[in-house]
Amino acid sequence: MAEAIITQISDDFLECTICLEPYKDPKILPCLHTFCKGCLEKFVAQQSEGKDDKFPCPTCRTETELP
Repeated sequence: MAEAIITQISDDFLECTICLEPYKDPKILPCLHTFCKGCLEKFVAQQSEGKDDKFPCPTCRTETELP
């Protein structure tokens, strides 16, 4: 029982909240949320059209500048 809970918690912390898969080339934003590099690139492309190289974090919406 305890082992299943630990596995679930571990999986939740190692899973991208965009694709819901284990991280692939994880990238950490200044707000400390983490996403797959590819997922973040797609998200930024959709969100930053015509903006000043800024996008909202997919989790907390903190305005973030492109690196």
